[in-house]
Amino acid sequence: MADSILWNRLEIRARSERFDENLGNQLYDPYWMLCRQWQTGEFEGTDNGSPAEVRVKWQQYPFRQLSADGNHPVDYTNHQPMEAEVERVAVEPGIPLRIEMGRQLERMLHRALGDAAGGVVQTLKARPELQFQIPAAATTEDRMQNAHELSNRSLQTWVHAAVQTGALDGGALYKKLRGGQSLTDFLPGPNPQADTVGGQWVDWFDRQYNQPVDETKDAWRPERMEYRFQAHFKGKNGAPMQLGAEEYYEGRLDWYSFEVTESGRGSRDDVQAPQVRHLIPTEVDYPGMPAARWWEMEDGKVNLLAMEAGATQSGRLALMEFGLMYSNDWFLLPLRVPGGGLLEVEGVEIRDVFGQWSEANHYRDSSGSNHWNFFGLTGIPDPQSAYDKYLLLPPGVVDLKESPAQEEVYLARDEMANMVWGIEYYLSDGIDGRREGNAAALNTATYLRALSEEVIGGAPPAPPLENEALVRYRLATDVPEHWIPFKAAPVPDGGGTIRLQRAAMPRVYPGLPIERIRPRTSLLRYGLDKSAYQPFFIPEEEVPKSGIRVSRTWQRARWHNGRTALWSGFRKQNGRGQGNSGLRFDGLFERD
Repeated sequence: MADSILWNRLEIRARSERFDENLGNQLYDPYWMLCRQWQTGEFEGTDNGSPAEVRVKWQQYPFRQLSADGNHPVDYTNHQPMEAEVERVAVEPGIPLRIEMGRQLERMLHRALGDAAGGVVQTLKARPELQFQIPAAATTEDRMQNAHELSNRSLQTWVHAAVQTGALDGGALYKKLRGGQSLTDFLPGPNPQADTVGGQWVDWFDRQYNQPVDETKDAWRPERMEYRFQAHFKGKNGAPMQLGAEEYYEGRLDWYSFEVTESGRGSRDDVQAPQVRHLIPTEVDYPGMPAARWWEMEDGKVNLLAMEAGATQSGRLALMEFGLMYSNDWFLLPLRVPGGGLLEVEGVEIRDVFGQWSEANHYRDSSGSNHWNFFGLTGIPDPQSAYDKYLLLPPGVVDLKESPAQEEVYLARDEMANMVWGIEYYLSDGIDGRREGNAAALNTATYLRALSEEVIGGAPPAPPLENEALVRYRLATDVPEHWIPFKAAPVPDGGGTIRLQRAAMPRVYPGLPIERIRPRTSLLRYGLDKSAYQPFFIPEEEVPKSGIRVSRTWQRARWHNGRTALWSGFRKQNGRGQGNSGLRFDGLFERD
């Protein structure tokens, strides 16, 4: 017969409406108090000394290097949040920011060169590659290729204003200087002072907007819609260790984002003496905590007696037992350590009120500890390594300010069309703002429809009626331009598994050549802006039935040294379920 566990609880209830008698703590039998102490186990205590002083021996091992997605490690000096180091991607400045960048360069040149700066600025503005260009619209092919820009009236207003005022395109110049060129390459002859100002100008922009060291080697993995990076440091006795964050996308770094990917062994010659700190423990306290004394009035902020727990809800039962019986047995040690590394507590020595010293060992050193783990690192098993005794304190931000999404894409499954759609919900408007994807697609379609009527000399004629049939046949229905299809494609040597490949819907207008509809967001344009076309694949398991939402936002945080970090990064969240594009093949429809 199985054992049964019974939970009993005593509650005090008033039997009279006269509260002077109820609160009088009257006992008819003084032995009741002794029995109550026996019931709660107070007579079984063998060491009732409360801690009065604690000595903590601890070591901290800071992060030394970071490597983005397996690239060459770079030094990390804790001068900014780790989120900024990991999440930052190349900034794509709009026209207002590009104009401001050019003006800042002019101001810096005038301060450094004086009267000679005027000639340098005019020479830079005269270079065609550093000038703003109005999208070409001379031919039908040009207008089709630039339909997205030409249909954006706000963007056209900014472009024409920049061209008419002769503004310097700071964004174009920044890319060239970041690529290894100097201002001398755009001037008639060598000018060391101008080159120095150009380097200072690039540093100014990098301080204002956090940029990756190499735009092609950031931690973002487009095919997984996640970040991947590694943190390197030296642990106990100089043992090399590596923590890897293989699937980071939450936007907040914490200890659970990492796992041990490499763990070596140290040398006895590199043993460091632990740091010792003397602390005074304080009792754990929280709002609504039950009073420790009998018959003491409580504030009633938290009513633990109203918590309901079933037979299988052991977590709630444990919480109630802790709050009602053992909450005053726990003490808090406020150990303050710098953030950004691994913390190892080598030992805790406790002196109680009777003057006796005792030592508290790590739970991993006790028997049966393999069945319990809390805030512990996981990863490769190594019995000789002590990484499971470390407490990871990542240098993450506490308060983060985040802008509305500048770009946002929904990846949703469409069971009717048997494919996945990348819905561009928000996209960049080119002037440091955003546009709704459906509005941008409607404006582009309206512009192309007007272009089609201009080419054929009027509205397209209605298709002739060949018979009196009540239905008509359509090969395929239309889909909005901001819905980008992903079709199933076999994985090479994958044993029949599939992946999602970015495809394209045709853009068909009478009188205009048929072309592919390409995505406008940087999230889905991977491989399109390079010299050679690269297909874009997403693993099939990355898009669940609920779909995913990936957004690009500006993020700003202040670090402990007072510096402000501003960067552009991605975040992945759950989607809104399946989507229905309305795409149908080989359909019969009622005749209009």
